[in-house]
Amino acid sequence: MRKRRFPTDAEVDRWIADHLADLDVIVAAYGPAKADQIQAASRDTMALSRRLAPLFSAGRIEFESDAPGPGTRMAVRMYLAAESYGIRPACPHVETDRPLTLMCDPPTVSCTTCLPLILPGLMFRGFRFNHVCDHCGRQVKTLAAVAATLGCMMIHGHVCRPCKSAFLGAVAPHSRPAE
Repeated sequence: MRKRRFPTDAEVDRWIADHLADLDVIVAAYGPAKADQIQAASRDTMALSRRLAPLFSAGRIEFESDAPGPGTRMAVRMYLAAESYGIRPACPHVETDRPLTLMCDPPTVSCTTCLPLILPGLMFRGFRFNHVCDHCGRQVKTLAAVAATLGCMMIHGHVCRPCKSAFLGAVAPHSRPAE
């Protein structure tokens, strides 16, 4: 079985610098219409993550990716680990500017509209990295479900207790789950 590679801090920093650009850079690169679509998809993803919050019993994390902070770094690390294995597109809409969902195990991306249709198939196939933290790669018996937003992508994964504590410490108190 292929393995995931978990990025170093320097690789995470480099990815953030290369991919999380200011709005002016996005407008210059893609034009104002495309930049507006990207921003709208990011807002829709954040709103969706707030509506789905009750579904996460073990942990719920919200943060904005506009200012790269600890929460963004953790979401980027999970994304890069999934990407190192190979992220399989599960629907034809993943190349459009719309809210997307990345499942870290198995590494699959889908638009949020198609997710309910493909989720049963993902669950039938099972996990490729059972009992392995999607953030650090540590093998443990118990993992906590987490969700994080990164631009227009909602990232779903499972993390070990130390990474969950770091997640909860990385977000504002108002966005932590009710105890």
